[in-house]
Amino acid sequence: MLHFENTQPTALQGLAHLIARKHPPGSALQVQVIHASNLEGAGMLREMLDHLFECSWLPVGQMSLVLGAHTGPSMVGVAFAPQEVFAEVPGKE
Repeated sequence: MLHFENTQPTALQGLAHLIARKHPPGSALQVQVIHASNLEGAGMLREMLDHLFECSWLPVGQMSLVLGAHTGPSMVGVAFAPQEVFAEVPGKE
């Protein structure tokens, strides 16, 4: 099995910086991190995003086995949106 221990933090920082290009640090975001089979990497990304943004978290999720089979077990992804877009969703505060 391949391990990307040296490059994974850099890749995760890249994801955080991509989000920061769309939303300034300190923005209120609703966020969900997903992973193929990499709970540690998902936790690292969550921690990075917690330091940059005011996050309202959805539970960490696992990608489908089909996606994980194509991307490999180290895959980590994120879905995010400004918290204000949820203001009119019934049942959301």
